Amino acid sequence: MLKAFWPLLQQMTLVLDGVAPEQTLILLKLEDARDLHQALKALDFRENCVIDISKNGLRIVVDDQNCVQGIAYLKSDLFTEFILNEDVVTFRIPLSIFTECLSAFGAGVSTVMKMTYDGYGEPLKVMLEKNGIVAKCLIKTQNPDIVLDFDFNPTNVAAKVIMKPWMLKETFHELDHSSPTVGFKIDRFSLSVITEGDVGKIKTKFPHYSEQIERLECKHDVEFTYRLNLVRRMTPPLDICSKLSLRIDHRGILSTQFMVEHNENNHIFLEFFCIPDTPISEENISMD
Repeated sequence: MLKAFWPLLQQMTLVLDGVAPEQTLILLKLEDARDLHQALKALDFRENCVIDISKNGLRIVVDDQNCVQGIAYLKSDLFTEFILNEDVVTFRIPLSIFTECLSAFGAGVSTVMKMTYDGYGEPLKVMLEKNGIVAKCLIKTQNPDIVLDFDFNPTNVAAKVIMKPWMLKETFHELDHSSPTVGFKIDRFSLSVITEGDVGKIKTKFPHYSEQIERLECKHDVEFTYRLNLVRRMTPPLDICSKLSLRIDHRGILSTQFMVEHNENNHIFLEFFCIPDTPISEENISMD
């Protein structure tokens, strides 16, 4: 498996040692890196990601030209070691290389991960340990991109659905590829997913009393459409989550949060923001 890394040597070097730096801006340690690896794969729709570390934890942001944004959140208490010597540390790295690093011993293999960063211009050092063997990956860092703030207010949403992922995952996998958009309609009684393509209009409805839906809140009927290619980027997190929250604000901004089990008491959260294509009616963007 390690041979797969050799083509990447211009951006990443791999050595077998376990030496930790004496001084560093950050030092993060996970006892099992598999869930982080899954989260990164779920965000893998752009070349680079922005790493943001604060006292709250680790945030990984992937942005696609301000149309869709994916974020992974790992709270600080998920880590067995969490050392941060500045208020906030932010940098950009190639996402695919970071993902490859975490699978150095093979996909799905449990490894201990330690990640350190010494400051501006220094590489991100990712060390993986399995049965006494340590793989150390050095990834070049760059100045971070400006991360767009979608200004989504979670306390002021027009509609919110908390549900299990199983049936929605099936719906996403079967979306009509000939439909340019996907519509989401939420009223007091149901969530509907709508496509309209070569085979006609297809509508999948999840009634509020369904076993799939845990909670449905709706201030007024909401219906917005989104580009199919953007919505489909939420399929990988659907495949790995145990629960999700789908929210739409008065502007039609779609926020979908995915809860990924990490262990009995902790979770990794993924969140996707997506801008609407065209509102169905002007009533949907009123504040009433």
